[in-house]
Formats: sequence, C-alpha cells, structure tokens
Amino acid sequence: MGQFLDTVFIADLRDVFFFEDGFATFSDSQLYLSNECSRNNKGDISCTSLANELTKKWMTQSINKEVAELYAANKTKIVNSGTIFGGTEKVLRLLQIYTSQFNYQRVDIWGYDQSLLNYMYYTGQFNSLNITVANCDQMFCFDMRNGCYYNKQEKSLIVRGTKCSPIIRHKIVSQNPDLVLF
Repeated sequence: MGQFLDTVFIADLRDVFFFEDGFATFSDSQLYLSNECSRNNKGDISCTSLANELTKKWMTQSINKEVAELYAANKTKIVNSGTIFGGTEKVLRLLQIYTSQFNYQRVDIWGYDQSLLNYMYYTGQFNSLNITVANCDQMFCFDMRNGCYYNKQEKSLIVRGTKCSPIIRHKIVSQNPDLVLF
C-alpha cells in the first residue's frame, strides 16, 4: 500500500470536512493526532480535558479509575481518535502499536477506542513516532463553534482570529447559521 499512497487520512466519515487539499498540508514524514479544541466567535481557543464527565467515565470503564482520576486532576487534554493523518508508514505503525494493546473483549464499551488511544499516547507508547498534536489552526481544528465566518462579498470562509481560510475541520457547530457557510 505504501508504494501507491505516501499519505493517508483516517477520519470519522460523517463529520470531517475538507475545504481545500488537506494532503498538501502534511508530508509522508509527519504524523498527526488532534486535541479536542474549539475556536469561538472571538477567535479564542479552548481544549476539552479528560476531566470532562463523559470522557472521565469512558477512561474509568476502559482503563481504570486511578488513571481517569489522575488525568482529570491534571486536566489532561483529550486526544481525539476520530482523525489520524500523516505518512502512510507512520500511520500504519501507529495502528500496529495501537492494535497490539487493543482488547477486543472491551469493544462494546463506548469510548474504549479513544480512551485507549489517550492512555497509550500519554504513557509514551507512541513516542518513537514523533507525533504532532494539532490544536486549532488553519490546517486543522476539531471543532469550530462559530469559529468561522462567511464573507459574502469575497465568497470566502475565514477562521476567526487568523484571517485565513480553513483547510480541514472535524466538527462544525453554529449557533447562528447566517454567519457561516453551513
């Protein structure tokens, strides 16, 4: 497979949006995961932590209570399992390491996949891969809660606080649909 494709993007199918050629923004020598960060209508960025009730519950059920409590107390940022992208060989290696620890008896636990990814990331099991974690920039952002606006005159979508157009977005949520493209 690597001989035909030098980069890949693994994503949730129904809530990841490409506005431009996302593959032009990273190379085969890079590997990206993402934090669950949002950019609000003022352009400010905030990231969800593992202190979040739902993800803390997932971590407790998937890994154990002690780990969940530690990550919650430290407000450890959530690494999202719904977007993984980079060089084909690096992504394949991440998946090999990940699946070597995956317990298929636990697959019925909602959030198990993401909890395991977080646990493995924060315990250094992927360190050899030199992962870059995307927060919320022009290339990629997990969530855009009114963090973009549509300029009707120029017919362009702009990321608030950057004056740049977005390239890849995981989720787009708008409280005022008239201000955004969607």
